[in-house]
Amino acid sequence: MKQKVAIITAGYFPVPATRGGAVENLVENLTNENEKEDKVELTVFSSYDEKAEKLGQNYENTIFEFIKTPKVVQKLDLLIYNFFAKVVKKEKHMSYRYILQRLYFINRVAMFLKKNDYDRGVIENHPTIFMALK
Repeated sequence: MKQKVAIITAGYFPVPATRGGAVENLVENLTNENEKEDKVELTVFSSYDEKAEKLGQNYENTIFEFIKTPKVVQKLDLLIYNFFAKVVKKEKHMSYRYILQRLYFINRVAMFLKKNDYDRGVIENHPTIFMALK
């Protein structure tokens, strides 16, 4: 029996990597290899993107769990970002860009993980996700 493996992305950009992203491209490469080799039962947790969802339907050995961020969360994130970028004038204001989206993403992934068993989990690119899911 194949092992069940969950890959949890950072929740910024989608996989398949329709909007770019180094880590997202890496995860897409892993899913493409698993399509050829069929070694594990793979589930990828990704932020939602219409084009990525359509591409994800072409995979036979990978399940994509797309998490769609509500518009209100996106708008609040933009307000937070603009506050730190333009009002506070923080040098590293990009670190404030997706705060609420990430919290929403982590919460949704955690709810899904509680209901499903995986043999292994891979958390990509963000150690804060590990601390939140722990």
